[in-house]
Amino acid sequence: MNLRTKLALVYLLFIFISNNIRSNTPDWVNTVSYPDTYKINENEISNGYLYLLYDNQVNIDAQHDYLHYAIKITNTTGLSSASTIEVSYDKNYQSLKYHYIRIIRDNEVVNVLASQQPETIRRETRLENGIIDGRLTSFLEINDLRVGDIIEYAYTITGFNPIKDGLFHNACNLNYYIPVSQSYLMFQTKEPSLYKYQLINDAPEPEVKKRGELTQYIWNIDTPKVIDTEADAPSWFDPYNRVIFASKVSWEELAQHILRHYQSSQSMSAEINSFLASIDKGNSQAQKAGKIIQHVQDNIRYLGNENGIYSFKPRHPNEIFNKRSGDCKEKSWLLSSMLNEIGIEAYPALVNTYLEEKVNTQPPSYESFDHCITCMVIEQDTLFIDPTISGQSTNLENYLTPDYGYALIIDDETTGLTRINSNVFYETKITENYTIDDYSGNAELHVTTIYKGYDAVINRDYLKNSALNDVQDQYLQFYASIYPEIDTIKLLRVSDDLDKNIIEVNEYYNIKNLWTKEDTLQNKITAYFEASSFNSQISRTVYPERKSPMWQRFPLRYRQEIQINLPEEWTISKSKSSIHGPGFNYYYNVFKKDKTIYLSYDYQTTDEIVNANDYQEFIAKNEKVANDLSYEIYKYGQQDGSSSSGGTNVQMIMIAVFTIIISIYLAGKLYKLDSPNPFSNRMGRTIGGWLVLVAFGVTLTPFILGYSIYSMEYFNSLNFEHVFNPSSDQYSVSLAAFIIVEMIFNLLFFVFSILNVVLFYQRRSIFPKVFIAYILTNFLFIIIDNVVAMSFNMEAFDSETNIELFRRLIYICIWVPYLLISERSKETFVKQLKPNPIPAQPID
Repeated sequence: MNLRTKLALVYLLFIFISNNIRSNTPDWVNTVSYPDTYKINENEISNGYLYLLYDNQVNIDAQHDYLHYAIKITNTTGLSSASTIEVSYDKNYQSLKYHYIRIIRDNEVVNVLASQQPETIRRETRLENGIIDGRLTSFLEINDLRVGDIIEYAYTITGFNPIKDGLFHNACNLNYYIPVSQSYLMFQTKEPSLYKYQLINDAPEPEVKKRGELTQYIWNIDTPKVIDTEADAPSWFDPYNRVIFASKVSWEELAQHILRHYQSSQSMSAEINSFLASIDKGNSQAQKAGKIIQHVQDNIRYLGNENGIYSFKPRHPNEIFNKRSGDCKEKSWLLSSMLNEIGIEAYPALVNTYLEEKVNTQPPSYESFDHCITCMVIEQDTLFIDPTISGQSTNLENYLTPDYGYALIIDDETTGLTRINSNVFYETKITENYTIDDYSGNAELHVTTIYKGYDAVINRDYLKNSALNDVQDQYLQFYASIYPEIDTIKLLRVSDDLDKNIIEVNEYYNIKNLWTKEDTLQNKITAYFEASSFNSQISRTVYPERKSPMWQRFPLRYRQEIQINLPEEWTISKSKSSIHGPGFNYYYNVFKKDKTIYLSYDYQTTDEIVNANDYQEFIAKNEKVANDLSYEIYKYGQQDGSSSSGGTNVQMIMIAVFTIIISIYLAGKLYKLDSPNPFSNRMGRTIGGWLVLVAFGVTLTPFILGYSIYSMEYFNSLNFEHVFNPSSDQYSVSLAAFIIVEMIFNLLFFVFSILNVVLFYQRRSIFPKVFIAYILTNFLFIIIDNVVAMSFNMEAFDSETNIELFRRLIYICIWVPYLLISERSKETFVKQLKPNPIPAQPID
């Protein structure tokens, strides 16, 4: 074969390929040109290119989908990011024809297809997700592209999936996340009565045109608004203006249409029957159902071969069971078929994992769903089972179904969507137990993490697919960010109760140099503790003006308890606090028992969605939670680590001495007062009757109050140092003032309680009024003290305080009237410090 012949063959081959991939623009297409000028600010353009035109026209009757783009390269970045044209299609029922690919450079038009031809490959872009769809990708890397060029190309994909028998559905955005100068969308049909359109998010009404027998629905948008997406938005939230154009069909009709894909006259295979026979003996229906579910979930791996019609049509259960692989619809049909074989009513059920319950607002179509699960009816309970989630309990009571919203059950009685009652919850509890034998710097840390609910399912899958050594390294790195000198004592231990769906993980560490020396002169050492794992629960991307709602896991309960076992009993301030924000509640508690300090953190979500209007408050309240997650303890000791008993707070003692002096002075002034009493010149009655009960209260009060003041340890320099010390990150002038004022009032009450004892047993006439003023003032002080304590997130109005307030209120209601009204009181408290002179008797 000579060179001329070879060249001729190459030319003929080029012409053949070109004719196969090229065609003229179809006659039915409306001519749309990209605008010569655009209103988009250059600063809004990203990736170095700008869409001048996005043009999509659909001829429903001919099954043609025409797309036309014009892209301008604005800088050198766009030379690489926009130089590749990629078009994906399903070779089983679709064909692709390019109409033109050209470069407009100033007034010159370069025909790209005259010198370059697109290549076609099979990429399988969803293979990592376990899906093989057989789609082909046509791509072309454009040569000789320059800044300022406009790439304009158009093509048509012909063919709709035949499995749908003419049911049409297309959802198109009218605005985008990048700037577009012109957006054009058109649907065309000869039979408009068969179709309907739905406008999402205030999308504009179309322009309806007649073109001979054809009806066209046109949306022509000039410079559509750019939509910025925000993290953590619910999957169902759609911020775009959207048009859904679809066949008119009801949910009932759609279910009947899909049902035929899940019907077969072929009976179950011998392999399936053999498996069912192996679980039949000695098991209840619920137990057998659990074993079948577990087998399909764990032993039939997820792999979707969605070539052509199999994107919607499942293969027969016999094939799936024998191959031990299938996609969601195939595993669901297999599961429902096996359950039916043992007498349990079950059906495949279609759901939308993104739209969830919002699917109820969409027009019925095949595309309304992206996932398939199984609906089963057992013991009069309807359960929904997702056969693609492995590692679930065989106990149906502990089986968890995600909140997929609504399901379309595929059976001959379906008339609409069925609400799925989800029982998913998330619960994790972390207990960090620090054992500190001395103050040399070393400590042992034992971490116990318990996962329940869907947290157990997620972590079970993670732990099952990870090497235990790798998991240990990741956990160690987490704690090393807090304690750099930390090592594992032994490999972590995992126990999994699959029946109860509970996983427990135990970690063991040794920490060196836990204590930090901060003050060399006073040998002050400090240890820090932090509920750092909480940050993963409360951290959020902050948007100054959030527009979309925020999604969070719900119902979630995340708890962390830190136990600090010390070599001696420690003095701390008990504290309770809570933060309530939109969508969550947070509780914090610190207390001690013997030599152990307990720090408890509890975070609970109260709703799945936080509205955009509540977002700023949500972020601010979560920031308060983040600031509440660290705790530190101080100790003064010798350089060798031995402890010292600490010092005396001289300032507090001086304030206390001054307060006692003033209190004694005021008590002395009050002691000298007398109250007028008609019985003041009599000896009066002795203390008796109901006054004996008053005597007990009056006598015990100084001892109770004195012990309370002692237990608060106001004068221990270690006790409130974190509040009074300006170098402490917990230093607070207002809180220090509150502590001082509280001590002053307690000392005042202590001195005046002694005055009450003296006045009572001397049966002074002034006692009833002084005592009544004392108990009323004390009652009011307790209320004010707790209210102020709440402002500092301290323990306030707990159950013990509330009981005490109630008891005091009853005490006041009984004894105040008694002391003021009863004859016994009036005849008992008659003594005057200065008796009234006996009036002279007149002489007859």
